[in-house]
Amino acid sequence: METFQELQNTWEQNKDDKSFSTVYDQKMLEKIIKSRVSKHTNESIKYFWAAFTLQIIVYSLLTHFGVINLVNDQIPWVSIGGIILFLPYTYMLMKKFKKLAKTELKENSAISMREYVNKQQLILQSFYKFKIRYDLFSVPASCALAVLLIYNYVPEGILNHLVSALPLFIILLIGGFFVIRAENKKYFKLPIQNLKIILEEFNS
Repeated sequence: METFQELQNTWEQNKDDKSFSTVYDQKMLEKIIKSRVSKHTNESIKYFWAAFTLQIIVYSLLTHFGVINLVNDQIPWVSIGGIILFLPYTYMLMKKFKKLAKTELKENSAISMREYVNKQQLILQSFYKFKIRYDLFSVPASCALAVLLIYNYVPEGILNHLVSALPLFIILLIGGFFVIRAENKKYFKLPIQNLKIILEEFNS
């Protein structure tokens, strides 16, 4: 797909042809913008579908554990706590990506194209900032919930196995942050940077 510089060079060669400049400048520039923006936002949308599927699985498992352990004094409350923990994330995930999918380029003008790119970038950046803050407490909490559920099936419970439970918690915590770091870079940091580059090309 052509870059802005290639488009500019083509326009310079044909700028005396009014029919060319009218059609090419508007239609092709819009096509280039949509294609380049979609290329980067599609990476984030891949994350949305994977995260949404994972959320459904997590809610199902927590509900299952809670229901089959109703006679237990701890597990139902752990399950409810897990569901409450993930609800804000699910809400923001749905809200931001629904907004991202509905953003359209409605007018054939440089101003609207710039606004279109800027809006997509701001939506991703907003969710990314929320995700970073949310992960700081949700990852440790999720690891703690996982350890509690695992040691619920260990004789004598977690209080009598702290020596093994603590290292497991630390391993899960470190692994979780490494996974999230790679996830953030691929699905948010790089797409946001690439959208910023497109905006800089507009300004130049």
